[in-house]
Amino acid sequence: MKHRIVAGSKERKYNSNCYVQHWSLFSDSRRMRVCRTGTHMGDYRMEKKKGLGLSGEYLLVSVLAVLLFFLILKNFYAYNSHLVRLQQDEFLRLAKSITYGIEKHLEEEKTSADGFPDPWLLSGAGEDTLETWMEQYLSRKPQVRRQLLLADQNGKVILDVRNPAQDTFFSQTVFPESDGFGDHTRLGKAMKIGEHEYVVPIIKPLKDEEERYLIVLMDMGEIRKYLNTVIADKGDRGYVALKTEEGYIISHKNPEQIGMHMVRGRKEKYPELDLSYLDELAAMQLSGQEATYVYDSYWFSEEPVKKGKKVATFTPLYLDQEFWVVTLNLDYQTYIQPMRAYLYKGIGFTWGIMLLLGFILFRSGRARAEQEKKLRENRFLQELSRERELKIHAGKLSQIGTMTGKIAHDFRNFLMPIIGRAEFLLADDALTDQSREDATVILEYAEKASELTRQISKLSRKESMAADYQYFEAVEMIRAWIPRFVSTLPEQVMFEEEIPGLHAWVYGNEIQLQEVLWNLCNNAKEAISGPEGTIRLRIQVKKRESLIAAGEGQNLSPYEKAFLEIAISDTGTGIPPDILENIFNAFFTTKPEGKGTGLGLSIAYDIVSLHGGDIRVWSEAGKGSCFKVFLPARDRQ
Repeated sequence: MKHRIVAGSKERKYNSNCYVQHWSLFSDSRRMRVCRTGTHMGDYRMEKKKGLGLSGEYLLVSVLAVLLFFLILKNFYAYNSHLVRLQQDEFLRLAKSITYGIEKHLEEEKTSADGFPDPWLLSGAGEDTLETWMEQYLSRKPQVRRQLLLADQNGKVILDVRNPAQDTFFSQTVFPESDGFGDHTRLGKAMKIGEHEYVVPIIKPLKDEEERYLIVLMDMGEIRKYLNTVIADKGDRGYVALKTEEGYIISHKNPEQIGMHMVRGRKEKYPELDLSYLDELAAMQLSGQEATYVYDSYWFSEEPVKKGKKVATFTPLYLDQEFWVVTLNLDYQTYIQPMRAYLYKGIGFTWGIMLLLGFILFRSGRARAEQEKKLRENRFLQELSRERELKIHAGKLSQIGTMTGKIAHDFRNFLMPIIGRAEFLLADDALTDQSREDATVILEYAEKASELTRQISKLSRKESMAADYQYFEAVEMIRAWIPRFVSTLPEQVMFEEEIPGLHAWVYGNEIQLQEVLWNLCNNAKEAISGPEGTIRLRIQVKKRESLIAAGEGQNLSPYEKAFLEIAISDTGTGIPPDILENIFNAFFTTKPEGKGTGLGLSIAYDIVSLHGGDIRVWSEAGKGSCFKVFLPARDRQ
């Protein structure tokens, strides 16, 4: 299984080089990390949370809510249109029921007239007896039966119990033709008997030697009273009117309208008004069709006359001699008010639901925002705590480094006389072989101790490692260095190099970079424990964009365009994951006691960092390791 570690990703890298700042803008969380790496001061990187954020979610929810509201509103208007059609059908049914009521009333009177005795049965009783019977018949329903007549076939009155002087009452336009009359009681055409008064004749043929007719003049008062009670709940602007097939009004809520022609009479009375709409309305009503019609009209019963929108539902009522037009007239606002009330209630209910949902979403969003704010604050406090711990740790390390440097300096002073005396002993030709061998061992270990103190001094005084920087050709330096290292390799270890003909100028210190190469190549050599193995050194120059695309440029300076990549790989035993995490820590080593100091990789890492670069490691147990060093480079000096 492959293990990958990015050098410098450990917390210790940020002990003194990085700090973190946080702030929040309600739904947006930002983090700024300010890093100072090597000679590049002020490397600012801004990271912003991805996603819609709460404000984006609110916008999305608001758009969906508006769309939902308009969809509901559209459905309400569609349902409102459906209710209007239902209302029209209901009013049409009401108009038909009115015609049924009028027909029933007229049929009752026709039946009553059929039950009146024939005069020839009363011929023995004399004319006085007949008048008595006629008076009694009228007195039974004085509010309905206005007059009772006996007339011949030409309409001449033979007997009138209420008005004896009257002898002619009917005309041929009112009186039915005898040929089509038969023996049935029939309704004649409505007759105008006063300025605003109409009666309906009920004509019964008599079985007598002479062709005579019994005529009941039925008052329109009862019918008018019935019509006025049908839609009494609609107020002053609701009424039912009756019109003849010629267009004359025979029943109306306003008595002054009775007897007037629905078009000519109104135009004559109100010449100043635009009554052109009456022609279209009269054409529809007098054609015998039934419909509901919305139109702009006037309220003639009001003073002054006011313009208004009306709804007229009309249906024909067919009688024996003619047809009447039954018309329900309503103010449009009164007609539409129930639907509007339902619509407004529906809209209000919808708004209430939308507001409730909006409030719930707002509260949930606020709660989530508060929760995220608390989480950010907790993370901020945790990072502050971690930064505080790192600073304390860095202070301790600084104190340890200062103390270590002083100890190394004093220890080196103690070693100088030992080294000098050992060299004096070796210069003595009279020294025995055993003594010379002992002096050589003393000198060897004294020099190793001196080298250790020198490395400790470098670790404790990093500022000295950045001295004497200049531009140099790194590829040529590596080419010249390789033979020196290859001479130290055992015969079973192969060394392969892949150095193309390129130039890379690096700003730094040649000696320090050679020390990095020595440490990395020595570790590769020591990792090869088998009878044979291979160390490969490969050099490339890569653009920063390609490194970022390959996931290798996270810790590289954003101000550099190209980097020199030095890859040192081996076919050794590899590095276990638990060890891989600590290889760059100072004094960490897996070698036996006396074989290593644990400072090689730590010093190499610090040198590369001070050169503005980075080290990455890839390792797989049993298959070797690969160290990559990235250094800012130029193609010319």
